[in-house]
Amino acid sequence: IKPSSKGGEISYELLNSLAFERIMRVSNPPENLRLAKELRAILKDCSIDNWDGYGAKAINRASIEWCSLFLEILPDKISYPELTPEPTGDLAMEWYNNKHNFVVSIDSNGNISYGGSNKHEKIYGTSLIETNSLSLSDDLIEVLEIIDG
Repeated sequence: IKPSSKGGEISYELLNSLAFERIMRVSNPPENLRLAKELRAILKDCSIDNWDGYGAKAINRASIEWCSLFLEILPDKISYPELTPEPTGDLAMEWYNNKHNFVVSIDSNGNISYGGSNKHEKIYGTSLIETNSLSLSDDLIEVLEIIDG
């Protein structure tokens, strides 16, 4: 996956893209509509450099495409996250509950960084989407199962 356009040009193009197709295929129909709505809002608000007034980079198309692939292959037993733009131009996914906060970010090269905490410990690491099998690493799935509890 490679970025095909720069900030400001991607909003309309992405509305009809593979990223939206993937999001609409998530296994829980109310969730796919919520995720698509969140992504549309992010594209509307974050498609140009300095969207936050503090020098943030425009949301990166490749990061969006990697996140949509992540959501498509996310095991059904794990709830869907909230989508959040990052100042780096990457798209992050966040899970919250009473015990944990957890964030997964995927850069434009498909590198996954994750981290979170609860009252007693911090969890963090890196991973990749295994493109040969289109799956997430067992370690990351295990962490997500604990967080999602």
